[in-house]
Amino acid sequence: MIMKRVLFDLVLLATLFYLPWWCLLLFIAVGVYLFPFYGEAVVFGLLLDLLYGTNILYGFGIIGLVSSLGIFLLVLRIKKAVRN
Repeated sequence: MIMKRVLFDLVLLATLFYLPWWCLLLFIAVGVYLFPFYGEAVVFGLLLDLLYGTNILYGFGIIGLVSSLGIFLLVLRIKKAVRN
């Protein structure tokens, strides 16, 4: 399971550099659903902001971080509802 998680992280890293932002958020949602407590989702959202973020909200480019955190929490809630 660890090897699959590491390979998925490498795919997400490649997605971060080579595909549009919405592909990364889609892969983050898949990762949160497939792996137990996929906290790397928040890290990839932070990396997205650090690399491509803008100063939209009064100097804070946190759109990717907030959206990845929202996806993380939403999919965790959905996963609990589906698996119970």
